[in-house]
Amino acid sequence: MALVTATRRHLVEVALQTIGRSHFGAVVCGDEVDETKPHPLPYLTAARLLGVDIKRCVAIEDSPTGVASARAAGAVVLAVPCEVDLSGTDGVSLVPSLAGVDVGYLRRLVAP
Repeated sequence: MALVTATRRHLVEVALQTIGRSHFGAVVCGDEVDETKPHPLPYLTAARLLGVDIKRCVAIEDSPTGVASARAAGAVVLAVPCEVDLSGTDGVSLVPSLAGVDVGYLRRLVAP
C-alpha cells in the first residue's frame, strides 16, 4: 500500500507518526516528484516503488485533482467524497464512505 499525496514531506511525516509508517510500502509526496496531481507521475511513481502494475492498483481519492491523477496513470479509482462533491466524476467507482470497503471489495474493482 502506498500513500500518494500532494502534501509536502515535512507535513506528511507528522501524519505518518499518527497513522503508522509501517502501513505503507511507499510514500510519494508532492515535493518529491517533478509533476504533482493532476499529473499521473505521483501514482506511476508509487506503483514503481511498490513493484506493481498500475492497472492492478486501486487509488482511493477524495478530490477531483487526485481522481484525475490516478485515472491518467491508469489506476482503478474509488472516489470517496469528503470536502468536495465528486458526483460528476466519470469513470470511477463512487462510494459515500469507506465503511464496508474491504480487501475483497477492492479486488473486485480490479478483477478482469
